[in-house]
Amino acid sequence: MRIAVTGATGFVGRALIARLSAEGLPCTVLARQGSQHHGNAGSPVRVLPALNEADERWAEVLKDADVLVHLAASTHQGERSDPASEAAFEAVNVGLTKRLAEGAVVAGIRHIVFMSSIKVCGERSQVDSEGQILALSPESQVAPEGPYGASKWRAEQALQERCSAAGIALSVFRPPLVYGVGMRGNLWSLLRILDRGVPLPLASVRNRRSLVHRDSLVDAVVRAIHKRRAGSALYTLADLDLSTPELIRSMARGLGKPARLFPFPPRLLHRLGALVGRASLMDRLTESLRVDSTHVTRDLDWRPNLDATQAWAEIGRSFRQGGAAWQ
Repeated sequence: MRIAVTGATGFVGRALIARLSAEGLPCTVLARQGSQHHGNAGSPVRVLPALNEADERWAEVLKDADVLVHLAASTHQGERSDPASEAAFEAVNVGLTKRLAEGAVVAGIRHIVFMSSIKVCGERSQVDSEGQILALSPESQVAPEGPYGASKWRAEQALQERCSAAGIALSVFRPPLVYGVGMRGNLWSLLRILDRGVPLPLASVRNRRSLVHRDSLVDAVVRAIHKRRAGSALYTLADLDLSTPELIRSMARGLGKPARLFPFPPRLLHRLGALVGRASLMDRLTESLRVDSTHVTRDLDWRPNLDATQAWAEIGRSFRQGGAAWQ
């Protein structure tokens, strides 16, 4: 089996390339012009054509591959709902995905694995009449709230259309926040705050948030590659489900630092967040977003197999040491 991978130098991509190499599966890295190709474990690199080039040029970079794993994306870091940001999401997350799919059809790719996002389903879980927090699953209603989630949904739709017409198997993953050594975004910001010993007014938060470790996500992707299914498959998955205070305490223990939490009314936190222009961040810290793993467990025989305490300790040690993983 020969595998082509986009986003191979990213947070998830580096771990995937290492895993595939360890299994002896040949990989080709597909990179955009001018991107850095370091950290690819010796895998050959092919430069992607410009978006306006013909399908045959896109098929050329995919030649000899059986599987395309598409991880490359413009991410939601600093997501804004302004025209420039939306155009960037559209060009990369939608435009690049469409061109890869068109090239895959011409090249005879048999299976596409696409990394989407739980944000396709929205930013929060619903609560039922009995107060139970409902987990998002492949059956959940599509309800993206920002340009990133909306662009991922359009990319999924484009892949569904092209793969269905061409008889290409499609596996789509919608993960929540991904954690691990070298993680970025809000989790990285929290690590910095905790490392500095800054007190946080989050002790009164009573939510549930799902996360998935990078290695757990990579394991699911590799299982999908090996267990190719006819048609399309959609997976949500998580290996942690905890409140924001529990998350902060776990991160602090990994750093060897105390978690300096103090109580503060969550309603006032929302108001303060809105006043300083950080309403979306406050929502993520105080609201719930739970993810169901039933389908990936059933179809791919995937199980969370990670010691969370050990994982946070590894993250904490690496963060304190610094180095290339955090640059």
